[in-house]
Amino acid sequence: TTSYADGSEEPLCMNRTTVYLRGAGGFSKSSPPYSFASYSGNDTPAVKIPKTQPFASFEDVTQPSQALLHRLSGDYYPLHSDPTVAGIAGFPRPILHGLCTLGFAIRAIIRCICRGDPDMIKALSGR
Repeated sequence: TTSYADGSEEPLCMNRTTVYLRGAGGFSKSSPPYSFASYSGNDTPAVKIPKTQPFASFEDVTQPSQALLHRLSGDYYPLHSDPTVAGIAGFPRPILHGLCTLGFAIRAIIRCICRGDPDMIKALSGR
């Protein structure tokens, strides 16, 4: 969706939305009907966890209303605010946005590895 200021033909902003429903499938004839009750997506970690101790650890706390603050950016996806929608998606409560999680991870890296210097981060990405 492209938004324009009143009377202008120059784009003010462009929004792109993608909805990811974990394990939903159902996009082909060979894909069986989906049920969150039978979803086993958490059974296997995506990354093999080493048996060694971490060389750094970081603990932080989020506030119960943290996900609601992200709505100020214009993201009104109810998975982050509505307990019913979160429950349908298989979560016990609304979840934090991925960008918030990425922000917390980068803050931990800055504090634990970059000795508090954010200028040491040259690039970041997440998926």
